[in-house]
Amino acid sequence: MAFSEMECLHVARYLVGTQQGPCTKEASQRAAVSRAYIAAFVFVRNFEASNHGYRIWGDARDHRDLPEHLRRRGAIAIVSDLYDLASRRGEYDYNGVVLGTEAQKEQNVKDAIRLSQDLIRNIR
Repeated sequence: MAFSEMECLHVARYLVGTQQGPCTKEASQRAAVSRAYIAAFVFVRNFEASNHGYRIWGDARDHRDLPEHLRRRGAIAIVSDLYDLASRRGEYDYNGVVLGTEAQKEQNVKDAIRLSQDLIRNIR
């Protein structure tokens, strides 16, 4: 069975709702932001392949080529949302320390999940 982009989004929501278990709150937040980005990215990529002729590479080229494909189609708002999510993902995946107060970090995670949900909903 294929793992769907919607499952990634469900995992992101689950991670921020669960603060007990084998990982810290920070680990849950970092993973949730990453899953939110992947959910939106994979959904958009698959939608564009099915409806607008995007060729899926299945590797890092998709992260480079999909935004260019969307720009050519005039879907600038989608590109902007994906870049916003990718930026958040980069901060949460690669920075040793995520800056901000606990409240700011929690809000940033919620915002990433909401942006992913909204992007998927608006494309459907």
